[in-house]
Amino acid sequence: MLTDLIGTPYKIYQVKGNKYNLDSILLANFVGKINKKIKNIYDFGCGNGVLMFYLSLKSDSKITGIEIQEELFRLAEKNINRNVLQKKLFVINKDIREIDIKNADVIVSNPPYFKKTKNIKISKSTLRQIARHEIKIDLDSLLKSASKSLKSKGSLYLSFKPERLTEVINISKNYMFETKELRFVHPYVFKKPNLVLIKLVKNSNEGVFTQPPLVLYNDKGEMSMELKTIYKIN
Repeated sequence: MLTDLIGTPYKIYQVKGNKYNLDSILLANFVGKINKKIKNIYDFGCGNGVLMFYLSLKSDSKITGIEIQEELFRLAEKNINRNVLQKKLFVINKDIREIDIKNADVIVSNPPYFKKTKNIKISKSTLRQIARHEIKIDLDSLLKSASKSLKSKGSLYLSFKPERLTEVINISKNYMFETKELRFVHPYVFKKPNLVLIKLVKNSNEGVFTQPPLVLYNDKGEMSMELKTIYKIN
């Protein structure tokens, strides 16, 4: 299925059970401006390449996606070719835990949010299972691989569930990360956050900045002005 990628000039192919969602758009927006000194950006668990496409509009850097599932890897390749971005975007079919990267300036990741437990319901779709649950990689392995791949002072940007934020902060310290920036995302102004955007920096000093909360919808269910801006809706 060919779909317009909201707020971009791109069209992408998707498969049932692994469609892109708002989390990727919000994470790309959270990354903000990308310094011209940034040469190598990696997307850990890139899926069909959505996050890479958004980042390509912010930077002339080389952007490489790492994807373990061959079906999604092939789809990302197809999307890159479809949008004629072969000189800028690249994708590798490999397990994040097995990559040998040392030159990353920035890593982004929209990883599985949920631990696999006996009591949690899991989708029948294998693609969705792996995207949502820690089946192929868990939080510790992700942070370990990111630290190994990043240069000193390199940044890791994550979207994650707020209830696991303490876990992210604690584990990240084991791999030379400091939490530098946070932004909580609320569906409505009076609802608790259901997403947190996190910036970690390798070999950095302590000190965290919390951005104002991002509220997605007003009490009538209409998009907030900021969400419209993110979506590039007038």
